[in-house]
Amino acid sequence: MRRDGFGFNAELGFDCLEMTPEATLYSVPGVAVLIANVPIEFPSGQHSHAEYEFVAPLSQDMTATLEGQPIILRKRQLRAFNPWQKHGVMSAAKVGKFFGIMCESAFLEELAMETFGQSEVIFSNAEFAFSNKMLLLLSLLVDESIAKPTGYETNQQHLVSMLMTEIIRCSENNISDSMATNAETAGINRALGFIESHFMHTFSVETLADEAGLSLSHFIRAFKLHTGKTPHTYLMNYRIERATEKLQDKKLRITDIALACGFSNPGHFTTVFKRTMGITPSEYRKALL
Repeated sequence: MRRDGFGFNAELGFDCLEMTPEATLYSVPGVAVLIANVPIEFPSGQHSHAEYEFVAPLSQDMTATLEGQPIILRKRQLRAFNPWQKHGVMSAAKVGKFFGIMCESAFLEELAMETFGQSEVIFSNAEFAFSNKMLLLLSLLVDESIAKPTGYETNQQHLVSMLMTEIIRCSENNISDSMATNAETAGINRALGFIESHFMHTFSVETLADEAGLSLSHFIRAFKLHTGKTPHTYLMNYRIERATEKLQDKKLRITDIALACGFSNPGHFTTVFKRTMGITPSEYRKALL
């Protein structure tokens, strides 16, 4: 059977939750994990609380409300609720198998600061799928709780911290958005550094995208957003800037400057220079005298 990188059975993934008794609360300081394998009655109406809550039906979709608006909790999709957000179910009903987490705000904020360097966590309320890593952590949590080997309480605390970290990574929230933006900015900066170091050579936009660690289409969009220019225009402008510096040295021939700045021939250099500066390289040099 197919297994993922953790050695976890990806086809039978949710079977790990069958290990738990009918409805069991796995509680450690700051976090309570409920895995229910029997229908549980949910009263109608909305409520709110100071904790973060995460809910995922496991056997059927579930109609719920968020801030008075109807939403669907889809089977095997996790939904996050922020502290004091009003949520509940449309009408009283028995819900089959489901999984839920209640996490104290202070616990998640401390974890986020230690792990991501940012304490405030705000989830977008968008649903997201269980990752195989989450399921592996859950299965280990259940196993520790059933077997109760020496040190299981410590292991449970570590497993829950890892589970909450994985939830932050896999969901839409201000921290993951910030991380994505920071990674994108770092990638663009690497590409800019590559241009500055290799502007005299010929290279493709694909090379720049690889340097940035982004897909080609993502790189082109991000580069334009960060610099206001396409990669090609930015490169041409950078080459012209370097050329204007070299033109101040009257001992250098314009042909040599063109080649030194990455242009294939003097004609191409003159065309790009005039388009950018409004005058030819020769006219620019004369204006410096």
